[in-house]
Amino acid sequence: MKWELLKRLRWRSGKSLLPLCAGSGLARVPGGFWVIADDMNHVVHVPDGAGPGRGRRLFPGVLPSDAASRKRVKKDLESLIDLGAGKLVAFPSGSKDRRCRGSLITLSSSGAFKKAVEINFRSLMTILGDVVPDLNIEGGFVRGKRLILLQRGNGRAGFSGVVKMRLSAFLRGMKKGSWKESGLGLKIKRVRLGSWGKVPLTFTDGFFLDGRAYFSAAAEAGKDTYLDGKVSGSVIGSMKKGGKPTVLAKLAGRRSRGSRRDA
Repeated sequence: MKWELLKRLRWRSGKSLLPLCAGSGLARVPGGFWVIADDMNHVVHVPDGAGPGRGRRLFPGVLPSDAASRKRVKKDLESLIDLGAGKLVAFPSGSKDRRCRGSLITLSSSGAFKKAVEINFRSLMTILGDVVPDLNIEGGFVRGKRLILLQRGNGRAGFSGVVKMRLSAFLRGMKKGSWKESGLGLKIKRVRLGSWGKVPLTFTDGFFLDGRAYFSAAAEAGKDTYLDGKVSGSVIGSMKKGGKPTVLAKLAGRRSRGSRRDA
């Protein structure tokens, strides 16, 4: 079973078969799911059943193979948000000025890739960065008429929170290429997820299913959104509309390696 799983976590880029080392965001579609990694220029489709995934390019160029160099220039895509109507948005963390580029992905009715358009989220990240300490968006989903973003509080301010905005204003901003704070209707709520030992848990992803919000969170030592730290453990939980979290499952951690993780 373990070997079968390892074979599935590979993807084709042209004739090459490459490892899929990090899954920052997932979106379920008919016949499989799409996955992004924070240090890749591709989105990968992993089909149900046997066989490796197949990559589709989101950005031009080839990233360095050296972990430290790759970390410095990666797009840091942390969320793959299903907007409905065959649209996915690969959303960046915004933790650095160079980590503000994402992509709007269009799929067919069967969930197959049709096209991807690069989106510059810099103006939106500037707005969020003015009100969210140590901005580091790690997850997101649509709930009704709102776009929900999950802020990971692994920076010095330790601010984990839920960022809500009008979905219609977010979509208009993507079409225009810029956003204005006055139309977003921003609401920001700090959320305390508890800790693993003495290390606070902070958001790493989230999704919305059957009327309930779910999240993953990790306890990572350190006070920096860029530098990696030792991960003591992770949890899966649910979150009520008011932002109150409930832990559903726990998983002991291990030391992270290089850039092959959500950072």
